[in-house]
Amino acid sequence: MTLLERRNQLNPLQRTMWNDIFDRELTWPSLFRDGETLPAVNIRDEEKQYDIEFAVPGYKKDDFNVSVEHGVLTVKAEVNNEHEENHNGYSRKEFSYKSFERNFTLPEHVFEEKINCKFENGILMVHVPKNKVAVESEKKKVISIA
Repeated sequence: MTLLERRNQLNPLQRTMWNDIFDRELTWPSLFRDGETLPAVNIRDEEKQYDIEFAVPGYKKDDFNVSVEHGVLTVKAEVNNEHEENHNGYSRKEFSYKSFERNFTLPEHVFEEKINCKFENGILMVHVPKNKVAVESEKKKVISIA
């Protein structure tokens, strides 16, 4: 019988990020596949919210789709570029496609309906507000010795 359970020091969003890193297949060919590059993500655990920052240079605000379903935050982006040039009898056509999808399992103590996003200067910021009860329970409690 266990009297005390060791509590994982990472919050659920950070655990998801680490799982993304270590659960992926990192073989030599997989490191060079196009279209599988995930943007860098920073997760901050603030007093009243989680802040998730995506470094996504080259994307525009309209390229993103952010949703929450069954406690999972999903951030998707997709960009299609096509360029055609005709000059002096020569024709050149270039096209590219890039996309990514990141999923984060949200803790139970967040307000899913109050999640909001902001995009500025190549950074997508997702704010995930915490429930007031959770904020109060995270404060340090001093236990007196009888």
